[in-house]
Amino acid sequence: FCSFIDTLTDGRVLAICHVKPAGGVDDQRAPPTKETSESLLRLGGFKIEDAVNAQYMIVGQLNHRPAWTTMSTAKGIKVTIKLNQSARPATKLRSEMNVVPSTLSSRLPESIMPIKEQLLASEYQKRVAFNAYMSRDGSNPSVVGYCTGGNKPVYLIDNGAVPFKKAEKDSCWSVYHHLPTYLVDDDDDVTQDDGKEKSDAAKFDIPIADDHFTQLLGNQLLSMSSSGGTSETDTSAAIANTRLVALYFSA
Repeated sequence: FCSFIDTLTDGRVLAICHVKPAGGVDDQRAPPTKETSESLLRLGGFKIEDAVNAQYMIVGQLNHRPAWTTMSTAKGIKVTIKLNQSARPATKLRSEMNVVPSTLSSRLPESIMPIKEQLLASEYQKRVAFNAYMSRDGSNPSVVGYCTGGNKPVYLIDNGAVPFKKAEKDSCWSVYHHLPTYLVDDDDDVTQDDGKEKSDAAKFDIPIADDHFTQLLGNQLLSMSSSGGTSETDTSAAIANTRLVALYFSA
């Protein structure tokens, strides 16, 4: 545990959960060494010996005061952490391929890039447009990134976008979200020559978490034709390019 803490830089927010064995007796721990004590001091004064309950969680910021928050409960806990804006580290967009956000905030305004241009733009052009939106006055301060793909619009995302969901294989959807620079690879960038060919045909599409609907409805849906015949359709194909899904049940 202390070796892991030593790999983290000061200022990182850390949440530690611990559950004792069913018998209620914790594993034997070796006496703390000088090196161990120095590592634990970075937890803001938290003493692991003080946590005697069967289950606990501590949340805090490395090498910062005041002391950490300690919670001992078997129930679920929601923690919101607010950091001083001036103390936040520099950020960079990180790429997440073949994923879609849990929710979308809005679409990139047409005053920044018209929808037809979004559908035909390269990844680099979309990145330039997103940066232009973020730097202009009046932009939504809650936006933390965007979601897009080949021949697809640019959708803005906020903190409600996480957790990200796996998209259909080779769906071409990607999410780009701001993280501290030390969490983003140096070569994770969108360059002007992105190596992707542009299509002349605009296609409007939106990111859909297919697995949610397949788990809810199954892999295939039964449809009925006007003549009374029935056939099966893949669920992912039925909801493709769909903005609204309505479910109707009848006895």
